Amino acid sequence: MSFTVVDLQQGTADWLRWRHDGIGASDAPALMGQNPWRSTAALFAEKVAPPRYGFARPRRPAPVVADLFGAPPQREDNGLEAQARRLYRQQHGSAVAPLCLVSQERSWQRASLDGIDLAEQRLLEIKCGSATYAEVARSGRVPGHYVGQLQQTLAVTGWDSIDFWVWLPGRPPLLIPERRDEVYIATLNACGAAFWARVEAAR
Repeated sequence: MSFTVVDLQQGTADWLRWRHDGIGASDAPALMGQNPWRSTAALFAEKVAPPRYGFARPRRPAPVVADLFGAPPQREDNGLEAQARRLYRQQHGSAVAPLCLVSQERSWQRASLDGIDLAEQRLLEIKCGSATYAEVARSGRVPGHYVGQLQQTLAVTGWDSIDFWVWLPGRPPLLIPERRDEVYIATLNACGAAFWARVEAAR
């Protein structure tokens, strides 16, 4: 495998610290200048600033959902994301569960996955926003400001595709498989390495 599993529960202070000390998949659109709400300069300012951990959302304990061949067990609550993940499991027969990964080749490159099935090499990114649902239903495509997030996940794992799963209660789920884009990933990796060198120099 080209990645290492990190034993962290998403939403905790330890997870926020780990995210601050690297470039997460959700940071990639800003890194690539594709996030209309967050600039590359804003991302840089966040990474060089002292970390803040007080805004982590509390997570209620819940039953362990999977033991992915030695990977640390993950927990989930009953929020929309968890409901969407359960629906995906039911429809696709896959034991996807949340997991945090870091690239073995690029230690700054990280991904906090909404779902991964190590046995089937299946990846899942979940979105439950009404605006995203409307855009995907209209266009049939992954919105441009999420492409970097998906491609960084593929860069970390080395896998070929990731399922983009959009769902709202009472509406049919929308599934778009996003294929690996080697040209995009090469640019992403180069930009990320240069960006992280700047962050380390400024800290």
